[in-house]
Amino acid sequence: MERKVRQTGVGLLVLLFVVQPIISLASNEPKADRFMASDKLQHALVSAMLVCGTGFVAHRHFEASRNESVAIGVGFSVSLGGLKEILDARLPSEQSSWKDFAADLLGTLAGAAILAAVIE
Repeated sequence: MERKVRQTGVGLLVLLFVVQPIISLASNEPKADRFMASDKLQHALVSAMLVCGTGFVAHRHFEASRNESVAIGVGFSVSLGGLKEILDARLPSEQSSWKDFAADLLGTLAGAAILAAVIE
């Protein structure tokens, strides 16, 4: 059962990396703030990787429990996503977007689900 759960988690990550270039090719409006844009998938992927990476390090190297590891990963990912949007709002060359933060949250949830399924 554990092997099947790990294979599912790896399969989900591979699927995200395969879908991202397809969405990039479909996006012909570079400045438009659309939900189905490559930049939203990038936000989600980075958030999922932050949760998984941070949670895995907390679990393996600091001996945090599964729930603690997931909480640490989620907190780190949401904090960085929120900080990025705050900085984007302050920089004239950047554009802050609630859709970017929504993509961050979706990626964080996916990463938390993968992390919870993978660690013991």
